[in-house]
Amino acid sequence: MPFNASPCNIFMLRLLIAVCALFQCAQGEDQLTRLYSERNPKHADIVTVNIRKAVIEYVLDEEYAVKRYGPIESWDTSEVTDMSYLFFHGRCSENSLIDICIKRLKNFDEDISAWDVSSVTKFESMFFSSERFNADISAWDTSNAENMSRFFYGSRAFNADISAWDVNSVTENNMMLKGATSFVHDLTSWTLANTN
Repeated sequence: MPFNASPCNIFMLRLLIAVCALFQCAQGEDQLTRLYSERNPKHADIVTVNIRKAVIEYVLDEEYAVKRYGPIESWDTSEVTDMSYLFFHGRCSENSLIDICIKRLKNFDEDISAWDVSSVTKFESMFFSSERFNADISAWDTSNAENMSRFFYGSRAFNADISAWDVNSVTENNMMLKGATSFVHDLTSWTLANTN
């Protein structure tokens, strides 16, 4: 039976979603949110608490994720403060489609150069073992970044020129590029006086 998107039904659907969120009925909430999102042209906001879920949804069901959040290259990430482990395939154990999830995260190479990362403080292991990632993220504003440890660890294809990044606030950057075997840019201009 098709959903009748009358104002009354939309109100009731929002109420059910709010009640589910309050009582943490996760599967029901997700089904209700999906039904509502398909009827609501506004994309869901991307914030720190849901960006990890959004990425997993994107790699498992791109069409659904685009309906819910919009195209990944244009996600509004301006309110996200923590992107640690975002594309790390180790998070796939949280999902029943583990093999597909691992393969797609390892092969992730979408153009996310337009993401606003100016509020992000934690980039730890963001692209850990993302073997094919090589988007040009050289224009990212990393001025608030504090932790860049293992940022590109094992990202064998990564070779974007990040030498102009502002790393003055970085306090941790151990093994940031370990295993990033394609990376050839000179980072000697970076001042990392605060790092451990």
